[in-house]
Amino acid sequence: MTSKEFKNKFMIYHPKLYRIAYSILGDKGDAEDILQETYTKLWQKREELNSIRNPESYCVSLIKNASYDLHRSFHKKHRKVDICETNEESTYKIEDNIEQSDRIVLVNRLIQKLPDKQKQVLRLSAIKELDNKEIEEITGFSNVNIRTLLSRARKTLKAQFEKYE
Repeated sequence: MTSKEFKNKFMIYHPKLYRIAYSILGDKGDAEDILQETYTKLWQKREELNSIRNPESYCVSLIKNASYDLHRSFHKKHRKVDICETNEESTYKIEDNIEQSDRIVLVNRLIQKLPDKQKQVLRLSAIKELDNKEIEEITGFSNVNIRTLLSRARKTLKAQFEKYE
């Protein structure tokens, strides 16, 4: 595949891919970096890309996965609790943080068990704080479908979480 063919086939999705990365990461620089990395990976695999039936869908999947990976790695690095403090108040804070972290881990595990569409819509709505119109643009789901998926995901999570509490 020549560079011109590559540009014609993949660069047309640049604005959409940037919006998706930015909506997940919330940072202009990170979105641009992920987009650059994604295009680099695509270019390196350009000879294998001729068999892709839907290049737009393929690019959207790549950018979402890369963005979520970066987002997860950032939060893991910044989730540490300083346990060097020894006063009683800080001990309670640490215990509260541990309990809250346990709940977060549980909720994340429960979210992982949801069907893929419910998981995707729930993350975009609750974690990324996108409205239904933005979710519709990213996923291609209708507004009614988004509301149904969110409702089912929340009901499932609530029921599962109550079992553990």
